[in-house]
Amino acid sequence: MSKYKVKLIEGHKAKADQNVNGYLGSLVEGIPSHYTRGVAIKKAAAFGGKIEVVKSSLTFETMRMAKISRNALIWGIETELVRISPEFVDTNIALNEKIYTADVFSNMFDKDRFDPKALIQLEELINEMQDFDYVMLID
Repeated sequence: MSKYKVKLIEGHKAKADQNVNGYLGSLVEGIPSHYTRGVAIKKAAAFGGKIEVVKSSLTFETMRMAKISRNALIWGIETELVRISPEFVDTNIALNEKIYTADVFSNMFDKDRFDPKALIQLEELINEMQDFDYVMLID
């Protein structure tokens, strides 16, 4: 979704601290404000300006994370996760949350290493993680 900024035109009604290099914004932040199209149109009408599309070189992507309790995992799967280095480790030691890529369960799948009950749970986890990017292991 595109974002818009308001270019102030001559005779605008914005206060001095709302004018950031000719755009509606906040001098405290030092950058022009970005709005949805509807809000930008209203601001332009209220303050005396015209809207411009914000050109950005940034790309944003949504990522999905599943949370799984350690207690819900069969012992063999939990102990295997402990051996694997997580992608991220919580800096709050009291929480002790670890984040793995969602393919961690498919990477550990080995019929010779797990008992049948653990293999059933691994298959379930692999299927559930198809729609996720990361999995957080919580206490």
